[in-house]
Amino acid sequence: MNHGEVFSTFAWLDSQGHFNLDVGGNPAEKGSGAASSFNAPYSIGSGAGHGGRGAREGGPAYGSVYRPLVLGSGGGNGGGTGGTGGGQLLWEVGKRVELNGLVSARGGKGNGSHAGGGSGGSILIKTTNMTGHGEIAVTGGSATGQGGGGSGGRVGIHCRWRYTYGGKFTDRGGLGTQDNYDAPAGTVYKQENFRQLEYRILKYSKETNTTYLAVDHTYLHVDNEGHDVPEATVLMEEGTIDYEFDEVELTGYSRLIVYHPNQTDVTVIAHRFIGDKTGQFHLRINQTIYVEVVESENNRTEAPCSYRIDKAAEIVLPAEFHVHGVRSELYGLMTGVHFLFLEDGATLKIASSAQTAITENRTHVDVTQPGNCSFAHVIIKQGGVLDLVRVEEVLVSVTSSVFEVLHKGTVKVNHGIFSSAFAEVETKGVVVLDGAGHQAATGPGAGSTSSNRGSGAGFGGQGGVSHSNHPGGSAYGSVYKPLSLGSGGGQSGGAGKFRSAGGSVSGYLDNAGAAGTVYKYESRRGPQYRELKYNPDANLTSFNPSTPRSRWTTKTTM
Repeated sequence: MNHGEVFSTFAWLDSQGHFNLDVGGNPAEKGSGAASSFNAPYSIGSGAGHGGRGAREGGPAYGSVYRPLVLGSGGGNGGGTGGTGGGQLLWEVGKRVELNGLVSARGGKGNGSHAGGGSGGSILIKTTNMTGHGEIAVTGGSATGQGGGGSGGRVGIHCRWRYTYGGKFTDRGGLGTQDNYDAPAGTVYKQENFRQLEYRILKYSKETNTTYLAVDHTYLHVDNEGHDVPEATVLMEEGTIDYEFDEVELTGYSRLIVYHPNQTDVTVIAHRFIGDKTGQFHLRINQTIYVEVVESENNRTEAPCSYRIDKAAEIVLPAEFHVHGVRSELYGLMTGVHFLFLEDGATLKIASSAQTAITENRTHVDVTQPGNCSFAHVIIKQGGVLDLVRVEEVLVSVTSSVFEVLHKGTVKVNHGIFSSAFAEVETKGVVVLDGAGHQAATGPGAGSTSSNRGSGAGFGGQGGVSHSNHPGGSAYGSVYKPLSLGSGGGQSGGAGKFRSAGGSVSGYLDNAGAAGTVYKYESRRGPQYRELKYNPDANLTSFNPSTPRSRWTTKTTM
């Protein structure tokens, strides 16, 4: 079968049974997500799209996440023949379906040299009850040579009553000969009900002027089986700008984006995230996601997935946010977070366009300026990594009442500011700025290169002379308030800069470079007993340190 509709009162598929719709879709370079060929310098076929875009800038994503009813598309030919797309099945069962075998609509492999894979097809099952331990597969087709894999297809399960199916869903993208030739996964959507018909809730839709029974539980699953690919799976439904799911599961290095033509405002509500920490939800401009906020019982989230929030996008979270994802990135707005925890190998990158805010009476308040993030409490521990990255002219700043880098926590900075009332860096806690300053042969104290030999960069002192007796970079900066980036040596890079207010340090602050200066002053009296001094040059009044003498040291390591 390649394109079928099956209607029955009861249905069984035994463990050795196979409902086969593989390669039953559109042929090479045909279909809504058809791939094409390009010359580089010989003909290469890209992958077909469906649940996501095909590999190697292949065919576009298409279809419905809720009601998948379209054929898979064909891959690009390249120097051979692109793979055929998967077929399409609508299976309606009046009473009960027991699925212990295999139902598949997989895309075909490319044939010949540098041929792209076909995309997976569509499977939609509507039933009153569903059980079994079989498999439903809509994987994309693999590519040959330098061709691109085909995207995974789409699966929809609409169960009106009892759902006890414990089998497997397979929706990964097709594979190429290299990791960046692999394609994204497709989607698996499931809806079920926990209550009998007379107890279910009626809802009204203004857009369609219809009344319908609300679904008790909705679930979205994307799994790319450990393949970290350039393209993303696409959540899409024609004419829809508001999505709501009870559970979203992202696993196997899958990445999910939301379709929004013309950068329309789009809202996603996810009541619960589950996963393996590697899946990533990627929000783009004018998109907002509410993560475990609507019905949070304890005002915290420990969602085991990653988030990428682009500039002009927003993520709304409970007050206590435990980051567990291994590749979270914040370029836009994070709303609602008071307590930020990074732990268990989690990574959060904060860029110089990032902002934070809180809400009161559904209104944003305390919205920070771009590059400034404010929290009540920040804790990095047990392999957690906070990475502050200056990507624009704006500095990255983190403000908190308490800032703690605990056992095995790491903070990476290239150019940032920390402000806190209390701070601590525990033993084996790390704040590292190595190699994060000016690039090679740049900066105020840049080294230079002569006869393929580089001289050392200067900062606290003059840089070292090269083997060809070329002088090093000059000294610069302030001994009292060092706020400059390290310079790059001849054919090497400098270290970054870091400014922190308050706190105790018993761990490791690493700002590696040439021998420089360490200046320290301290006060032994409370503010009410200290002397005020006026600086006429800066027109500034400040406290005079109460220590009778300040101390500075230099150290040279041979």
